[in-house]
Amino acid sequence: MIFAEISKLENIFAEDKEVGEYLAAFASSQKVPVDKVLKYYKDNNLLNDVKVKLTDEKLFNF
Repeated sequence: MIFAEISKLENIFAEDKEVGEYLAAFASSQKVPVDKVLKYYKDNNLLNDVKVKLTDEKLFNF
């Protein structure tokens, strides 16, 4: 809850580009095509979870 408020106040959010880069790096590390990873995350409604994770990381580094 506090992180969400800080994120809003400081305008710190993960961008779609960063989510794509994260998924591309994950796909590469797992030796899986990025389109399959993206489809999995979309089909299982996990893209927002990645965005939250990346936003949290940005906040911790703020």
